[in-house]
Amino acid sequence: MSVLEDDTYDIVFVIDALCYSKNKQKVLREVKKKLKKDGLFIVIDGYQKDCAIPLSKSEETIKKLIEVSWSLDKFECVKDVEGHMREEYSIVEASDLSQYVLPSMIAIAHKVRYYFAHPTFARVVNKFLPSDVAKSLIAAYLLPICVSKQFACYYVHVLKNNK
Repeated sequence: MSVLEDDTYDIVFVIDALCYSKNKQKVLREVKKKLKKDGLFIVIDGYQKDCAIPLSKSEETIKKLIEVSWSLDKFECVKDVEGHMREEYSIVEASDLSQYVLPSMIAIAHKVRYYFAHPTFARVVNKFLPSDVAKSLIAAYLLPICVSKQFACYYVHVLKNNK
């Protein structure tokens, strides 16, 4: 039983988290129950850009490293997730933010590079960071490559509850 009342909220946000769900349809349905009619669900997340375009062997390796680094079952395609979204909502807006977030991703990757280039530093950091945090540095390092090569993207979806 949920402590959040149904038909109560005008807007719900999820940022960089829907990708972790093993059952996106269930998440989308549960949020829909909490939203008022015409309420908005805003999803900001990263995806594989186009599953119709086959990835090279190195891109497949990078994708797998990101999945492991972030503990994802699957780094899903934006169109597949949009399919789930359309089953519950109307998509008011779907915007590719990749060009806007890429400079920040590159800046973070530049800092993370120091961790990988200096094993002694990495060993010290690993004593203080939980292993999942240290593991996520792999994706932080690789994601700008994926976005700049346009096999990954970062989107905002504005979904409307049409109950």
